Amino acid sequence: MDVFHRPVRLPVLGGPQRCPAVRDGICGQGSGHLPRAVRAGHDPAVLAGRPLIEVLRVYIDQGNTFPWLSGNAASIWALAQHTPYRLGVLIGLVAAGAAGFVLAALVEKSRRTDIEFNTLAACLSLLTMPLLLPKMHDRYFYAFEVLSIVLACLNRRYLLVALAAQTSAILSYLAYDQHIYVGVPVAAGQNLILAGFLLVSFVRPNTATRARRSEVLAYVLGGAALACLLPLCRYPRPNVLARDAFLLGGGLLAVYVGLVFFRMSRGAAAPAGA
Repeated sequence: MDVFHRPVRLPVLGGPQRCPAVRDGICGQGSGHLPRAVRAGHDPAVLAGRPLIEVLRVYIDQGNTFPWLSGNAASIWALAQHTPYRLGVLIGLVAAGAAGFVLAALVEKSRRTDIEFNTLAACLSLLTMPLLLPKMHDRYFYAFEVLSIVLACLNRRYLLVALAAQTSAILSYLAYDQHIYVGVPVAAGQNLILAGFLLVSFVRPNTATRARRSEVLAYVLGGAALACLLPLCRYPRPNVLARDAFLLGGGLLAVYVGLVFFRMSRGAAAPAGA
């Protein structure tokens, strides 16, 4: 039996994937699989004596604990930290929901089913959701950062995307691991640019220009130069000059990669998947 006979597309959580577990008749039979899986994850806490209602409410309770819009995540809320909390939560949820439905519609409308298209859609989804949603942590970008490497292996056009994704990941993680917070807004701006480029690539798949070697090298060297400033930016006593220099250099690097993506998106047309 062809396990891909009836593809199921999941555009919001992880992109459009063809689920090998879905075959003729299984959709109806498998309606109880998800509740059983959730219960299996909760059973140890319940057996240990924790009330079931408290276990089921764990994420809701955690969500109401800290009134911040970003937990060191390189999201748009790292760039809008002074937004009123309740307003930011509302805007983020609506924006992420709308983006998910739009992406789902675009996936359903597209006739492409090749692996590069599926991976590109998954990358766009995995980046867009934590980018727009409030109360995200840096770890919610991990799936995108890993899958961007796969996308670059499928098409070298996305090599700079993978490099920029790893740079954003390191800058975000340093806030947690080394108390170096100055890189989070730089990573957020860069992720916003990445989302725009991936969206253009998704909507206009016939644009196939690659980054020049000199452009990739310039980005790598610029990132390495900025990395030398990071040890001087550690809290609680960051060097003010080093912090300001990093913010200026990081902003210029993000603008540079944005200009490179703009040039790539306006390149010569080529067949889809090239």
